[in-house]
Amino acid sequence: MALSPTTVFSKHWKILLSMACLYMKVAFASSLLLHGGTIIAFDNTTSSLQILRDSSLLIVDDRIQALFNGTPNTTLPPDVQFINVTNKIVSPGFVDTHRHGWQTAFKTIASNTSLPEYLLRFGEYAAAGKLQAEDVYIGQLTGVLEALNAGVTTILDHAHGVWDNSTADAGLQGSIDSGGRVFHAHTIHALQNGYTIEDQIAKLKSFAQLSFANSSVELGLAYDGWSTSPSGEVNQVAEAARTVNLSVITSHFLGGQWSATNSPSLINSYNLLNTSTPFIFSHGSFISAEDAGLLRSTNQYLSTTPESESHYGHGDPNSQLIMDQASLGVDTHFTFSTDIITQARIWNVGALNPMSANQAFLMATRHGGLALRRDDLGVIKEGAKADIVVFNGNTPALLGWVDPVAAVILHSSVGDIEHVIVDGKFVKRDGKLTFDDYEGIQQRFLRSARKLQQIWKDTLYPVMEGAFNNLAQYENPQEADVLRGNGTGYGILEESNETVDKYQLTSQSTNQNEETFGQNDSTVGRQNPVAQLDFTTNGPKALLILLNIAHLSTIVLAWYQSICQYGFQNPKPFNTSTGRISFLFLDRIYKVRESVVKRLLDPLHDLAIKATSNQSTKCSHQGPECDSITQRMICRALESDFIWPVVRPQDVRIYILDLLDILVAIAEPGEH
Repeated sequence: MALSPTTVFSKHWKILLSMACLYMKVAFASSLLLHGGTIIAFDNTTSSLQILRDSSLLIVDDRIQALFNGTPNTTLPPDVQFINVTNKIVSPGFVDTHRHGWQTAFKTIASNTSLPEYLLRFGEYAAAGKLQAEDVYIGQLTGVLEALNAGVTTILDHAHGVWDNSTADAGLQGSIDSGGRVFHAHTIHALQNGYTIEDQIAKLKSFAQLSFANSSVELGLAYDGWSTSPSGEVNQVAEAARTVNLSVITSHFLGGQWSATNSPSLINSYNLLNTSTPFIFSHGSFISAEDAGLLRSTNQYLSTTPESESHYGHGDPNSQLIMDQASLGVDTHFTFSTDIITQARIWNVGALNPMSANQAFLMATRHGGLALRRDDLGVIKEGAKADIVVFNGNTPALLGWVDPVAAVILHSSVGDIEHVIVDGKFVKRDGKLTFDDYEGIQQRFLRSARKLQQIWKDTLYPVMEGAFNNLAQYENPQEADVLRGNGTGYGILEESNETVDKYQLTSQSTNQNEETFGQNDSTVGRQNPVAQLDFTTNGPKALLILLNIAHLSTIVLAWYQSICQYGFQNPKPFNTSTGRISFLFLDRIYKVRESVVKRLLDPLHDLAIKATSNQSTKCSHQGPECDSITQRMICRALESDFIWPVVRPQDVRIYILDLLDILVAIAEPGEH
């Protein structure tokens, strides 16, 4: 079988084959001379930016060999390619020190998502079992290509889309095939699917045996269990971190109510700071003065992600006090911008951190290289890696520029980027990615993305009630009001539209003055399917509508098959304050086999249909139609001929709670 360079490989010899192909490209790479442009160089003697106008830059293989202030005054390599960059800005490539590349398929379905909701819906544990190796590979590949298109030439990827050896291999393969400079941090995390910590450490060690010398990919380790996992597990990971040949180690560090207190002080207790391996702490929420001092004394860095921390709400108002030991990251690129310029711009204009355009540029480039302890990244100087971004200075956004740094930080966008070079090779040229058969990759990605997006559409939103990590009570976020009169303009997530449309059943209202279900429920922050009904009908009709709303037989099976793995105890089936299905209720449904669920729900549904079609619904409680707890309870309701009046939405939620209580009662073993 012919091997495609973009095929997901699960064997190491196939990964080595890809590296060999990359080596051939590097070995025979032509030299490049970028001439006539304005170069944002770096002066080592003053540790500052140096602007070279009408100048040239010579690249040989993967390095910057020389800078010429004006016309080159030396003999050039015979194979040199001349690239005219007159009226253009030549910048070092941007460095992203925190990203999760595999999540690309979630793009636009996670708008308005809080951090707890992200963790329960889109995070590494929530996605377990839903992505195959192909999904991880193509998501990682297209995610890195998206970053390259935006001028991000170096990425530290916290690669936690790992649930078995095949997904681990797939993510690494996607990084390799992208052509980007990726520090691929293989994630070790406690899973419930049988892929043990020992298995994951063994995979890390096997990756370390690969030769990355001729690739732009380097191996790292990501681990978030330092503060929460059993000491035996932590010691195993710490030993691997000390003994495996790694280019970087990274961990999420969010203190306070977030409880990911993987602080510099804690990591230092495992002797992992005063080493030659960089350790990058993502976010740094609630960092203490002691930990800030420890970062400085050990020369380790934070990765601050301004857009992410603003969006999810886990930023720190004092983060600007540690910017001398901080770099920039994007984080979940599927939720917002993918470029580092936006991150730098957010810091540049922040009220608490009024940094200059020059400082923001250093954060976006040089500081990323320093965080990775790579003096040859994020800078243009002799001997540095040839990672270059060329901006077209004649675009509408940049036309008339004088200061190239201000032009990039304050005015540019991805659309202004004409060329991107990594390791001396074009990955974007004349405004287009150079990746072979990119159109084919797009179609391959879309097949995976549409499949995954449908899975997430069919997955209920978690209801967050009680306290997050038993520390901070959930509360509804403030909601802006941008409309005159009724409503706020909040809107409905596109992800939910198909689901909401399914539930837009209608019935005649007998009292137009009563509150109806069509109104937006401001306590939820988004409309929920139950809120689409005008509930003015009798008991049997109400039962049928409720069953149709939920499509209970389908939804319960989906609960059983997918998100019932969390095992929460003592659930409340329905959150009456928000009108949403309780995530905790799923634990009870998990106890019911698929065949039993069908047996219980189908008769219930049939009985409701019989009731609404004016057929006899009387039963003796002993007859064949009433041979279960469920049918006996429904029979009692049908025999009563009770007409339910027009009610408020919160009352109907109580009725739904009663219905789900019936399901709870029959979900226990022996109640069939």
